[in-house]
Amino acid sequence: MAQTVVVVSSQLITTLSALTYLRTCNITGTDLRVLSLERLDQVHAAHAFEEELIHLAARDGHCCVFGELSTLPTEPEGLICDLLLLPRVDHKQGRAALQRCLPDVVIELGESIGVEPKLYSFRARRLRHRSIHHLLESRPNLRLDYSYLVPLDREVNKSRMQHFLDCCSDFSVMIGKNLTVLKPGINFTNGDVLLCLPYLKVKKWNFRVDLFGRVK
Repeated sequence: MAQTVVVVSSQLITTLSALTYLRTCNITGTDLRVLSLERLDQVHAAHAFEEELIHLAARDGHCCVFGELSTLPTEPEGLICDLLLLPRVDHKQGRAALQRCLPDVVIELGESIGVEPKLYSFRARRLRHRSIHHLLESRPNLRLDYSYLVPLDREVNKSRMQHFLDCCSDFSVMIGKNLTVLKPGINFTNGDVLLCLPYLKVKKWNFRVDLFGRVK
């Protein structure tokens, strides 16, 4: 029996990362739904390449459809699925997905291309821990797994990274065939990799200065 897999993603690169995860885990032939918080008639990075992504998913036997997360009913009549893939379980997108989906397993893939979430303030870490604790407490049968393409404290899985590069390459070929006029771009030689990492949040300091009786 085919699995039902839900990918919550608004970005093209995040969707490609999710397809890579499924390929790495040898999960094929699923009923795959790519859902977004935004309306599909608005600017939507993943939806703009819907046709190519559907064909790319079909290579692994997935029956892929795009939709809006907001059209699904909320608990307890939410969408029952085997796997729910999302960038961050404690983000507003993740929370909204968990209000409308009833998965057996939630996979946190990490933001952007799959970079492990790194929260720098104590308050942010505490809120994240509390959010995840409440989720698991409210759904005792739910399993939450973390699977990052680029972990921060251990080596990158080379096999999975190669799957990701292959997936991006296949997508690039599809786009090239569909474009009538190709604009000149950056040419990469074999083995070159460009990774776009999220910015690092730094602590902001505020100073109060009492100067000649005036506070600045």
